[in-house]
Amino acid sequence: MLACITLSFLLCCWDLASKFSRVLIFTKVALIGAASNDVSFNLEEAGSAINTLQSALLWPLIINLILGDTIISWRAILIWDGNKMVRHALVVLMTANAMADIGDGILDDVTVDGPSRVVILDYISSFLSFAVNFLATSMITITAWKYY
Repeated sequence: MLACITLSFLLCCWDLASKFSRVLIFTKVALIGAASNDVSFNLEEAGSAINTLQSALLWPLIINLILGDTIISWRAILIWDGNKMVRHALVVLMTANAMADIGDGILDDVTVDGPSRVVILDYISSFLSFAVNFLATSMITITAWKYY
C-alpha cells in the first residue's frame, strides 16, 4: 500500500513538473525564440510545440488514475465478506477500466490533434472509472454499515 501511495505521489509530482515545463516551452517559443515579429504566428508555433509535448505527458495522469482505482478496488475486495459475484464484477469492471484508460491514452497519442480532441473513449473510460469507484465505495459502505 505504501509503494502504491508513493508511486501515486511521484506521478502527481511528475504531472506538476510537466505543467511547469509547458509554461517554459511556451515562453521560449513564443517570446524568447520568436521566429517572426508577428505575435499570432509565434503563439501558434508555441501552441503546436506544446501539443506534441502534451500527448507524451498524459501518461502520468492515466497511470495515477488506474492506480487509484486499483487501490480502492483492492480495499473493497479485501474487506468484502459477502457475495463473490459482486467481487468478481468489481474485478471485471476494474480490468475493463484499465483497458479503456490505456486505450484512451494510446488513442490520444496517435491522433493528429492529440489530447485536445475528444473521442468516445474519453467518455467510456470516465464512466468505467466512476462505475468502479461507485461499486467499490458502496461495498465499503455496506460493510461498514453492517459492522456498525
